[in-house]
Amino acid sequence: MLEERVARLEDAVGRMENIMRSAELSLAEIKAELRQAPKAADYAGLKAEIAEMRGHLRTLPTWWMLIIAVIATWGAGSAIVFALTRTVP
Repeated sequence: MLEERVARLEDAVGRMENIMRSAELSLAEIKAELRQAPKAADYAGLKAEIAEMRGHLRTLPTWWMLIIAVIATWGAGSAIVFALTRTVP
């Protein structure tokens, strides 16, 4: 009876050893992938580039306002010229 228990325990320990080996292999694969992962410095550079792009995007409304101002000035000038040519005999 004791020998049967020891045999079952040995089988269980053998299965546990197999599981541990597969876990070790998985950990080795994860380590290899993490070595190739981007570092914190890479993320800092990316963060700076995003901040730069946000700065450029914030200037876009200024350009739109400038274009609208040019069109409005052109329209007002055209209206004045049109009014002067119609009222002068």
